[in-house]
Amino acid sequence: MAKRMSRVNSLLKKTVSDLLFKDVRDPRVARVVVTEVKTAPDLASAIVYYSLFGTPDQQAAAQAGLDSAAPFIQSKAGRLLQFHFTPRLKFVPDESIPRAERIERLLKGLDPDAPAAVPPESAPGTEA
Repeated sequence: MAKRMSRVNSLLKKTVSDLLFKDVRDPRVARVVVTEVKTAPDLASAIVYYSLFGTPDQQAAAQAGLDSAAPFIQSKAGRLLQFHFTPRLKFVPDESIPRAERIERLLKGLDPDAPAAVPPESAPGTEA
């Protein structure tokens, strides 16, 4: 079953990405990139994670555009994929990239003079 869900997620991700790029004409979603799709086990719904680099106003506008386009995307994806039942799509911003950047900034702030990485041969406690 996990293999099937993975395939469904992959197909939905590709199809939604293609539809956003080719068929959705809303300028608010022009720079949206689909990063991941997670479909519920019963296939009734799917969360579409996306990223968009922009101001908070641009991100809010993109969310509104995606919410507006969701029924069209769902309908068109269902026809293209020929699913018996197409999951209801919910678009959610992918927070993994900003979270990783924030963690990186925090780590750099701990010791700004520390080297980025220590080569294994010069690490303390190793003898040549």
